[in-house]
Amino acid sequence: MSGIEKLTDEGLHELSALLEAEAMPGSAMDLAQLEGFLTAIVIGPRSVPIFEWLPWVADAEDGTATPTHSTVEEARELLRHVMGLLVGVADAFRDDPESFVPVYLRDARWQPEAWCDGFIQATQTFHAEEWDRLWTLDAQASSDEESHESLFAPFTELSSFGNSETSDDSGDRERWVAAIVPALTRILTYWQLFGPEAERSPVQEPFRRPLPKVGRNDPCPCGSGRKYKKCCAGD
Repeated sequence: MSGIEKLTDEGLHELSALLEAEAMPGSAMDLAQLEGFLTAIVIGPRSVPIFEWLPWVADAEDGTATPTHSTVEEARELLRHVMGLLVGVADAFRDDPESFVPVYLRDARWQPEAWCDGFIQATQTFHAEEWDRLWTLDAQASSDEESHESLFAPFTELSSFGNSETSDDSGDRERWVAAIVPALTRILTYWQLFGPEAERSPVQEPFRRPLPKVGRNDPCPCGSGRKYKKCCAGD
């Protein structure tokens, strides 16, 4: 498993096929859902160990069903591809979040609705209290400021979680799809600044304006009326 590299377009199609293989439970994630799921983990408030999130790849419903691979090598191949997808997401958000290209923009067979399902599922499964706190702050900001664009609107509008259908009227769907990556960058920035794992800057000393140069026979700047040499100069 050493030397994992991000997936090429060919690797993405290979992973998609592995997720749809007969060895996988019927509740396994598809590629779009998996990438959305991993993206929320990558940009979230805290790190999530692999042993916690990996079972959900094979069983998006409750994380308990397991694959029935006939050989260890088949299982390793799936894991290698999943980790390659994770590396690609992590690299993008580390180097240039705005350049991130989700899989639904690479191939029309992968849908943004499934991607958003995976994203929201991760926010409800790992560190949900902290995600809920951000969700509440975002909702409050949206109600207080008409100009505030909700961080989570693209995901809730497209996802099947709490949304029975998505309207395609007046380009609504295209609008929300286009808003996903900008929303991700804003969420990432929030956690970097205010999340529990944010690097806190050391406490800085308050700024002190330097005192003007005072001659020894000048009046002391403390206002005592005495000469500087007989007062604060220490003589």
